[in-house]
Amino acid sequence: MMQFDLMKYATHALVGYGGMMAYDVLVEGRNYDGGFAMKDALTFGISSVVSSLACEVLCSLVPYLNEGNLHGYIVNPVLSGVIYLMLYDYMVSPTYIGVRDSSTNFFVGSVLTLLVSYVENPIASLFGIKHY
Repeated sequence: MMQFDLMKYATHALVGYGGMMAYDVLVEGRNYDGGFAMKDALTFGISSVVSSLACEVLCSLVPYLNEGNLHGYIVNPVLSGVIYLMLYDYMVSPTYIGVRDSSTNFFVGSVLTLLVSYVENPIASLFGIKHY
């Protein structure tokens, strides 16, 4: 069912931004200086919102697919990885050439989506936001 919950998308974007920023700074060793790490985190924040919208539309069109079953747990990270890959090629890759390849971007986008989904609900519940 399509909900279009603005608070859900905002928390997706903020937690996704923070997750990618943490990945870039802690794992890849980039500097938090307003360059690559911030642009990459912005790209992942946007892609997390777009993939959440796309997953809701896809779940409303396909009858056996929803976010609570096994198919939804597979479709959401794959869709997020593909959307992050496309947005990275459009937003980050022209400025920072050769930093990451496509397979690494897909893997990072997919795995980080799973990690963000586990972290997002406890963080949102601290501020009184509930996602149904």
